Amino acid sequence: MPRSGILHRLEGSARAHDPRAPRSEYAHGGASVIFPRAILLLLACLVGPAVAQERAPGVRRTVYDLEVDLERARAIGWASGSASDEEVLGNVEQVVGRRLAAMERSFTLHHDVESRRIELTMPQIQPRDRELFGQMLASLGQCEFLLLLDEQHAGEVGIDLAAEKKKLETWLQTNPGVPLELFHSAVPGQELPHPRLLWVTTNLWGQADPADKVGAPRALLLPDRPEGHLGSGSIEGTLLTQDQFGNGRDGYEVRASRADDLALLTESHVGWRLGIVLENRLRTALPMTEKLSGGFFFVDVGLNPSETGLLTAGISGHGGPVHVVEIR
Repeated sequence: MPRSGILHRLEGSARAHDPRAPRSEYAHGGASVIFPRAILLLLACLVGPAVAQERAPGVRRTVYDLEVDLERARAIGWASGSASDEEVLGNVEQVVGRRLAAMERSFTLHHDVESRRIELTMPQIQPRDRELFGQMLASLGQCEFLLLLDEQHAGEVGIDLAAEKKKLETWLQTNPGVPLELFHSAVPGQELPHPRLLWVTTNLWGQADPADKVGAPRALLLPDRPEGHLGSGSIEGTLLTQDQFGNGRDGYEVRASRADDLALLTESHVGWRLGIVLENRLRTALPMTEKLSGGFFFVDVGLNPSETGLLTAGISGHGGPVHVVEIR
């Protein structure tokens, strides 16, 4: 009989945002990137000069060259099936931009339809952050480990979840059949979600909660710092085993450089649930009961072998919708 999912250790602050803060749009190179208005004054000093001087001699910057698989982006719901290539690239820019805006990072985005590429430019960052952002970008649309946000914990990070649900309900009523990801995009007259909030559809394994029915939107918390993001780009290897009932038991080892990040995430969020998001859908949400040390952990999710194989393939496989071609 299957057991509910839980994270196990292998033996051997989030900054609060005011959800009521008004929001503004910063557009550059065809991309619309959303920022809290509270930081626009800061961006006037940081982003504005960076944009104006990005070609000036001596200005240091970090550039990520990203190649986008347009068909996969459509397939996972980042755009509608009928969206043009231009629209898909713009939507992918929104996905990238929201992750960075949640961390209050300054950046610019440009895309080229012919090459299907996006150029992400940031002020020069430290080598560790350079690596962390690369891992995050490679994880997008493939597999991300994100905290599941519920009423119990939303207040801890300054989010009024009830108000956020009303925003979503209003949008769903006026946008039937539109991919949920587009709720996060800038549209005139639309009340946007909190900058750290990500809504995804669910397709959970072994969950009896009616709120977790297939297709129901669930709220996830975007990290407010790069070291808080873990995903397929952070995983070094996997180990597939079975429990005494024949259900899947997966072991995951994060890169050595991420072991302390995993320990800090789990220690500071004991009592939360960690969502595994595969191809833009929440597939399981696992209670965090203890600090995970050593960079390795097992996940008991009550899956049959074929389901476990799908989960493992999503994490250890290659080629998400966003491919990091070069970092310079």
